[in-house]
Amino acid sequence: MVSEAKTLIILDTNKIRNNFEWEKDYSDFEPKGDFLKLIEWIEKNKLTELVFIGLPEIVIEELVNTRCENFFKQFEELKTGIKKLGNIPSFNFSKTILPVDNYDYYAFIKQKLIKYVETKKFVIILKLERKLYEPTLELLMEKATKKKKPFNESKGFKDALIWEIILNFKNIDDYFSIFVLSENERDFDSDLQKEFKKKFMKNLNLEFNTNLLISSLETIYGVHIKYPILVSYLKTGYFKEKLIDFLERSDLEIKNFEVKTILDISEMTSADLEEFDLTDVYSEEDLINLKKTNILFENNSKEFNAKIIFETEDNEIVNLIYEEKEVLHE
Repeated sequence: MVSEAKTLIILDTNKIRNNFEWEKDYSDFEPKGDFLKLIEWIEKNKLTELVFIGLPEIVIEELVNTRCENFFKQFEELKTGIKKLGNIPSFNFSKTILPVDNYDYYAFIKQKLIKYVETKKFVIILKLERKLYEPTLELLMEKATKKKKPFNESKGFKDALIWEIILNFKNIDDYFSIFVLSENERDFDSDLQKEFKKKFMKNLNLEFNTNLLISSLETIYGVHIKYPILVSYLKTGYFKEKLIDFLERSDLEIKNFEVKTILDISEMTSADLEEFDLTDVYSEEDLINLKKTNILFENNSKEFNAKIIFETEDNEIVNLIYEEKEVLHE
C-alpha cells in the first residue's frame, strides 16, 4: 500500500549542534549538517505533507544560546583586535560602528531561527504547555534523584526535559511513525521505548545515524519517491473524473464515487500486456512508457479493487480491470 501516514522525526540538540558551522555568518540562520540533510531530502522527494521534523523548544533554546556564546566570543575578539591594531599605520577603524553593551543578539538570532522554521511548514516546534511546568519539574526532580532514564549519574536534565516534551506532545496521534534522532545511545534506550509504547500504544523508533533513518523513510515512502508525479496525479479531482468516465463506458453505474486508496504503482511487464489485452497495441519496447497502478475505489457503498494501466507521457488511462472487493465475514 502507498503510505499516506505521517512521520515525525524529533531531533536532539547534539544531532544538530555538532554539525553546525555557527561562525560562518551571524546575520542569519542557516541549518547545517543532519538538520539540513533531512530538510533537503524531504523537499527533494516532495514529502513535505507526510514527513515532519520536530524541534523541542529546549533544543531551540540551546541552539540560540550556543550561537550567542560564539557570537559574543567573536565580538570580544573583534573589540580586542581593534584596540591592538588601532594605532598601527594603515589601520583605520574610525568609521567602525559596534553595538553597545546591551545589544540583544539573543532576541535577534532567535527571531531569525523562528522565522526560518515558519517558512518550513513541515518543521514544527514541540512546546510544553505552561500548565505542565510545575508537575513536569516535580517529575524531573524525582527521576534525577532516582537516576531514572534519561538521567545518567544525576546528569541529563536537558535530555530528560526533551523526553517529557515528547511524552506531553498532544498531537502525537497525528503521526503513524515516530523517530527520535539523537547521538545519546546510552540514555535513549529500550526503557524509554517501553514507556512511550505504554502511554501511546505505538512504537518509538530510536535512530542514531541519519543515513539509516533516511533508509527507513525510503522504505516507508518508496512509491512516493519513485513515482512522485503519478502519485500526485492520482490524488487529483481530474484523475477521479477521468476514472469515472472510463468506468461509465464499461457500464458501471456511478453513484457516490470516491477514490479511497492507492495500493501500489509498478513497472509494466509482458504478462501485463497479455492480461489487459494490449499486445496488439503495445510491444515490449513500449513497456518503459507504461505504468500499472492498483487502487481501491468506492461506488454505491461498495468497494472495488482496480488495476489501471497508464501512459506516463500524459497519464492517460489505457485500460483497467476492476472487481468488487470480497467482504470478509467473521
